[in-house]
Amino acid sequence: MFFFFFNYYMFNYLFNYGEGMYNNQIGFMSFDITNKFLILITFLIFFGSYLSMMNAKYIFIFIMSMSCFLFSVNNFIIFFLMMEGVLIPMIFLFYYYGEYSKRYMSLTYMFIMTVIFGIPFFVMIITAMKMGVEKYEYFFFNMNSIFFFMLILGFLMKLPVYGLHFWLPKAHVDAPVGGSMILAGIMLKYGGYGLIRSVMCMEYMNLNFKILIFVFFIGSLGYLMMGFICMQILDMKVLIAFSSVGHMSFAMLGNLSNMFIGLKGSMLMYIGHGLISPLLFFFSFLLTLFMNTRLLNGLYGLGKKSMFKNIFLFTFLMNLGLPPFINFFSEIYIFSSLFMMLKILFIFLILGFLFNGVFHIKLITMIINKKKLLFMNKQILNIKGIYLFVLYIYYFFLFSLFLFYIY
Repeated sequence: MFFFFFNYYMFNYLFNYGEGMYNNQIGFMSFDITNKFLILITFLIFFGSYLSMMNAKYIFIFIMSMSCFLFSVNNFIIFFLMMEGVLIPMIFLFYYYGEYSKRYMSLTYMFIMTVIFGIPFFVMIITAMKMGVEKYEYFFFNMNSIFFFMLILGFLMKLPVYGLHFWLPKAHVDAPVGGSMILAGIMLKYGGYGLIRSVMCMEYMNLNFKILIFVFFIGSLGYLMMGFICMQILDMKVLIAFSSVGHMSFAMLGNLSNMFIGLKGSMLMYIGHGLISPLLFFFSFLLTLFMNTRLLNGLYGLGKKSMFKNIFLFTFLMNLGLPPFINFFSEIYIFSSLFMMLKILFIFLILGFLFNGVFHIKLITMIINKKKLLFMNKQILNIKGIYLFVLYIYYFFLFSLFLFYIY
């Protein structure tokens, strides 16, 4: 019941207050509705990751501690150090618990992308330090469009958006189940949190609207292309990774709309994605255990296992964004903000929405099919209680969140 009362208070606060909910700071720490949700999700995903991979508990504790501190600070220097420093425990997690012998390639991609797109961010921070500016609210005063674009490139790579996403599918394929849950549920939110803090100060900047239109176009195209690509993919982990890119590209549009309704929609998208994507990767892990394959063809055998069929089906429906789930409301808010800004983007967004619906319907059709597979693991019913406990915790939190959101 704690989650029910907690979420009732949080969502009541979220939808009864205006933009001030994003600006409650104490010293170099920031405690507002934005990071309260992200910190809560961090604890939840840490708990699920720990139960799925107990042999890596110290790495998970280190990542959780750094993530909570990252979401709590309003100092860009500390934020940058935490955001890049968390790669160190992730490298250890990939190297010692990764699934493939060539996993060093994904680590190389992550490192190269981090260095290339982190350098502009670092240069901007050094410049601000020389000016005596460290906090979010003073960082963007009189910043022109070029510097702003250079700065948010680091955040866009962390999300990642379309065009900067090439490292993510490879990383998820090579990551252990706990690593994928941490990466999807927590680390992708670093970029979103940085964008939220950045766009709060857009009204103080001297921005060129053409650069924003270009970023909007890339985000809309990414949402469209990811839906089309997901229709062609057969590997479950790769499918979830590309689906995440589409969702994050869409959430980025709400961020940069610089409207309260868009910020609210993007924040809800980050929360929904942070809850649902780790579940999807956990189920991908179960699919590998029970069906001896990560290919989508393994979903056909779930029709004879009602418990797993219902769990998989329900999770994909949540990811699709049907009401009353949180992704549905986030999409409505982001669509509304974009309609008030650039109506021409609706062509890409509607097509992307249709493509996303098609590949989800394809998955749902596979799940409800009762075809029997010869290579199904006969021990499918002998699941450790720990796995079901993880699912229970996730669904309990998720239902409480949705219930009080629509109340």
